[in-house]
Amino acid sequence: MTWKDVAKKVALGGAQVLARVLPLPGFAGDAVRSVVAKIAGADAEAPDAVAAALDARPELLVELRKYEMDHETELARLAGEGEQREASDMANMHELEGKLSSSTDWFVRRSRPAMPWVLVVSVAHGFVIVPTLSLFLSGTPQVPVYPMMFWVTVIGTFLGYAGLRTLEKLKGTA
Repeated sequence: MTWKDVAKKVALGGAQVLARVLPLPGFAGDAVRSVVAKIAGADAEAPDAVAAALDARPELLVELRKYEMDHETELARLAGEGEQREASDMANMHELEGKLSSSTDWFVRRSRPAMPWVLVVSVAHGFVIVPTLSLFLSGTPQVPVYPMMFWVTVIGTFLGYAGLRTLEKLKGTA
C-alpha cells in the first residue's frame, strides 16, 4: 500500500484537499503524512498501518475531515504548490529530453537509443558469437565465463533504463 492508496481512502471520507497533499513528495507531503498518521495512531513511515487504522476505525475519517476544515486554506496552498512543482518538474524533463535529442553532439543525441544495443551486443557476444565461433574452431561450444560484476553491471543498467522508460510511458511523458 502506498500513500496514494491512503489518499484515495481519505478522499472517499470527504477530505479531498487533504487527499491531494498526502501523496506529494517533499516537506508538504511529509508534514501532512505525519499529521494523518498521528490522528490514525500509526507510524508516519508505514502507509499500510495508516490504511489499516482507517479501515478499522471509520470515525478517523471524520477527524481527518475536521482537520481539513480547520486548516483548509493552508492545505489548499500546499496542494497547489505541490501540483505546480510536479508540473514544473515534468516540463523541465521534457525540455531536457528535447535538448538531448536535438543536440549537435552525436554522443549526447544517440546515447539513450544506444543503451539497449549495449545489452544486445553484450549478450550476443557471451551467448551466441563466442559459443558459435568455438564450435566451428574447436568442435565443442564453449561459453566464456564472465565475472559476475560484468553481468550485474550490464543487466542492472538495462533494467534500470527499461524501468525508467516504462515509468515515463506510464506517466505519459515519454
